[in-house]
Amino acid sequence: MSQAIGRLDTAIEEVGAALCHAATQKHLACSKLAEQKRRHAQLVEELNANIKKGCERLAKAAIKQQLHAETQMALLEKSIASIAKEEKETATHLIALKTKKQKMEEMLRQFVCARTEKHPR
Repeated sequence: MSQAIGRLDTAIEEVGAALCHAATQKHLACSKLAEQKRRHAQLVEELNANIKKGCERLAKAAIKQQLHAETQMALLEKSIASIAKEEKETATHLIALKTKKQKMEEMLRQFVCARTEKHPR
């Protein structure tokens, strides 16, 4: 049973590392999304300024960049949602593994106590 607990410890470490990785990926995606939102807002200002100046070519370029930023934002939002789902599932697995380990440790303690009571030294 001690070996099984050891294997659970290894699994807990691996799942914990996966959870950290997911959290890191989500943080990076959120940072990129925030940057894209800032860029999009900046492009809106540039577009308005170019329209007021009558710079049609620059306004069209700003629109093209805006569309690209909007596409990137949509992709990042999907990515964040997917990572958040993965993160939640991984956290659930981690809790389940830790619970299983606690139960196994308690069973081992009970076994050792019962054995000690039956065969005192």
